[in-house]
Amino acid sequence: MMHRQQSVMKRGTIHLYKIDILFLDKEFEHDIYELIRAFYPGSEITSSYDERKEGCDLYFRIEKQDESCMIRYEDHENKV
Repeated sequence: MMHRQQSVMKRGTIHLYKIDILFLDKEFEHDIYELIRAFYPGSEITSSYDERKEGCDLYFRIEKQDESCMIRYEDHENKV
C-alpha cells in the first residue's frame, strides 16, 4: 500500500508576511494600507515615509505621478 506524502502547503493557506509600505505620497495612505491589509490578512504591516525598513518579506513603494498613484511591489525574487 502506498501512502501519499502530505503536502506542506494546504490549499487556501495564506502565509503571514512582514510587510513594509514606503509612502512617498500620503494622499491615499489609509486606503492603500487597507487594500494591502485585505490581500494579506494577519500579516505584520508597517508604514515608513523616508526609507524602507529592512528585514521584511514584501515591500510596497507608493508614489504619486501626476493625477495617478503608482504602487511598486518588491519581494526577495522581484527586486526593483
